Amino acid sequence: MISSPKVVIITGSGVSAPSNIPTFRNDNNGFWKKYETKKVCNVDTRKSKDHYDFMNMFRKIVLDSKPNEFHYLLSSLQNKFGEDRIKIYTSNIDNLHETSGSKVTHLHGSLDSFRCETCSHKYKLGLTYKLDGKELCDKGCANSFLRNDIILFGEYFGKEYDLLEDDTNNLGDQDLFIIVGNSLSIFPYDHLIKNKTCKSIYVSYDKIPSDIEKKFTVCIQDSCVSKEVLDTIEKETLNIFKSLEDLTNDLKL
Repeated sequence: MISSPKVVIITGSGVSAPSNIPTFRNDNNGFWKKYETKKVCNVDTRKSKDHYDFMNMFRKIVLDSKPNEFHYLLSSLQNKFGEDRIKIYTSNIDNLHETSGSKVTHLHGSLDSFRCETCSHKYKLGLTYKLDGKELCDKGCANSFLRNDIILFGEYFGKEYDLLEDDTNNLGDQDLFIIVGNSLSIFPYDHLIKNKTCKSIYVSYDKIPSDIEKKFTVCIQDSCVSKEVLDTIEKETLNIFKSLEDLTNDLKL
């Protein structure tokens, strides 16, 4: 039996940058150039006015943004080959992948979702909702408050990261691993690129360090919406499924 190849894609803030959503670390307009993470995005300050104001501001930016060419490329590939073959994971907390038509797993949560601090019940209230810390869970949780459904500094990853780790650990020679717009500077993303035998592509707008470059088959320093990046990812994705088609046809002869 011939196993179908699969593509695992991880996207970071560099993918949303062409849609006018600031990155966090990588440019002069990045969020962490203007805001202190301990005040606006730390588990210890999740009930503070600074945190609520920052997240409500972020929601407004996302609400005013639209998917770019890269989002639509991934959507078209996933629609063509199926979400079981094209798996998209993102560290972004915006909803641009979904808006473009993709099925995506959020590793850090999503801005349009809120959850109870006690029972973890989730509320999809949308990007127009402004959280102020006064909202309470209505599931009988002794007045437990609602919080932004995102992973903050000082918190552990959820089950979504376990799914990503399983998918990347099971990549074989016939598969494709793609990382775009993620600096790979922090755990656990730097851990995921070790000992991969499949073809791999890394795209970063910033200069790519040599120790990272040598771990990938193809590295491109450019915007994710550049012609080179779009053409390369489409071509390499189509190639792995074309190889399966050729092999299947050979076995039928």
